[in-house]
Formats: sequence, C-alpha cells, structure tokens
Amino acid sequence: MCKKIRTRRLILHMDRPFRGDGSDLRRAVTGVFPDNPVLHNHAREGCKYGAPLVRFLVQDGLPQMMAVGDGVPVLESIRDEIATLRVFSQVYQVTGWDMHDCLSTYGMAGHELVYGFLSPWLALNEMNYRKYIRSGSPEKRKILLGTILVGNIISMSKGFQYSVPDRVNARIIFTDEVETKLKGTPFLGFVGAFSANFEIPDYWGIGKSVSRGFGTIKRMD
Repeated sequence: MCKKIRTRRLILHMDRPFRGDGSDLRRAVTGVFPDNPVLHNHAREGCKYGAPLVRFLVQDGLPQMMAVGDGVPVLESIRDEIATLRVFSQVYQVTGWDMHDCLSTYGMAGHELVYGFLSPWLALNEMNYRKYIRSGSPEKRKILLGTILVGNIISMSKGFQYSVPDRVNARIIFTDEVETKLKGTPFLGFVGAFSANFEIPDYWGIGKSVSRGFGTIKRMD
C-alpha cells in the first residue's frame, strides 16, 4: 500500500551558472538562515532529525531545493529572502525562481519501476566497500549493490514514516563508478540505472548524504 507525500521543488535562477555542488549550495543557504533547523537538519538542542526534510542539488548550473513534509512551507518562507548566494569568494545574484508542488506517491508498487541516478549514489561505507572490492566479478558487485539499494530504500521509508508491508526487490541494471568528494574526502560513487518494485518521488535521493544532493533519482520511461 502506498502513501501520498507532498513535495515542493524550488529552482533558483542566477546571474550566471552556479558552479558549486549540492554541498556548496547547502552551505550557502544555511549561511543565510543559520537559525532554521529544518534547512541544516539539526534540531536546536543539537540532535539531528531522522531524515533530511530539504535536499540541496545543482542541475545544469541551477541551484535547487527539494522539500518534503515540514520542509515544504520552509521553501515558501525563504524564497523571497535569498538575494545572493556566496560560495567561497564567489557571490551569485538571484534573479528569479520557479516553484513546483507535487503530490507524489511513495511505497510498494505492484510492478517494477526503473530509475536513473542524476547524481552519484554513495552506496558504500567502510565495511561494504571492502566487500565490494573483494567480490571481484561485475555480477557479484551488482548483486551486492542491489542488496545495499534495498537497505537504502527501507531506511528512507523510516524517514517518510512509511512501514514497508512487503518484500522490496531491487536490481541494478547498470552502473559506472565515479570518483567524487564529500567534505573534501574522496568517495567512490555510482551512476547508472536500477529497478525496484517501489515508488519514489522524482528528485529525491537514496544512500549517503542525500541532503547534499547525492543519490538523486528520477523515473525513467
């Protein structure tokens, strides 16, 4: 059984292409609103929320924020207050914005759906990285990544307060390894496509550091 989730996507138009990534955008926006715990995913008393309510990503030079749940009204409250974004020595002027609301379906699907990664998926922690390297063959690595993918979907469901009622099946269709960085530390990421018997809203993310734009997915037709 699925549930309906309200999502909101805010796209900022700049005076020139935004050259940073999701981490840079998150840092720039939370720098403007340091006292808003929903944006930086930390409660005022220092405890983290269970799952990020706002994601920061950059697509084709356009900074974007994707919100769910209590994060949805936050985007409306801040959209007119963002005049500039600073990324290190670069200052970008905001020239306009677009906002899109959507009532998305989330949960078990009765058939297989195909998704593509729009940004690198950070699937591996230290333990399963060793398993991935030692597994050797491409087929064994795909099976391992599929198992990790199922775990990512179940973990994400807890953040959406969705109790998974049945077995989640996920299959890696193809992946390419990409070198990326998180907080300056090199990470092995993956791009490609996968299938799952599960509905996930477009532009949401799975895996590690989704609030910084990693693991962004979109349904493929």
